[in-house]
Amino acid sequence: MKKQLMAMAVAAALATTGAAQAAGGTYFGAQLGVADVSGFDEGMMLAATLGVPADQMVPNLAFEAELGMTVVDPDRNVIGGTAELSYWYLGGFAVYNLPLNNNLKLRGKLGLGYLDVEVDAPGGTASEDDIEAMFGVGLTVPMRGTMRFITEYTRVESDIDQISAGLQFDF
Repeated sequence: MKKQLMAMAVAAALATTGAAQAAGGTYFGAQLGVADVSGFDEGMMLAATLGVPADQMVPNLAFEAELGMTVVDPDRNVIGGTAELSYWYLGGFAVYNLPLNNNLKLRGKLGLGYLDVEVDAPGGTASEDDIEAMFGVGLTVPMRGTMRFITEYTRVESDIDQISAGLQFDF
């Protein structure tokens, strides 16, 4: 599974980077946050994003590829022990950044993603994967030069929500 994850991440990064070189203004982001899964205690998640502005199409529009995964699995007590849920996803998003003033942008994102969920319990392991519609809303604030602070809420799936914060860097 880790080989699949790495291959998909590399493929997405290469595809997005190729388009970005043609358009200019590529950025990278990393966020750490809370993984909130219905029926489980909260866990922690990590997301890495590669984005390309598409201002030539629509002002304030960007396209992002995002790889997200749990780093501390949400869990819950069950008969015979603890059940842990882990997930990872690879998504593509259209992102609109609405300037609120010179320093603050409200962002909304909408896209599709491949989601792989695995539950490990004392009675065995179950997994499921699917294509999911994903959306989110957040804020970005410029910090220094080509660095921005980002915070956002993302609905990964009907039972999986994330609240995260991190940094974006232009390169």
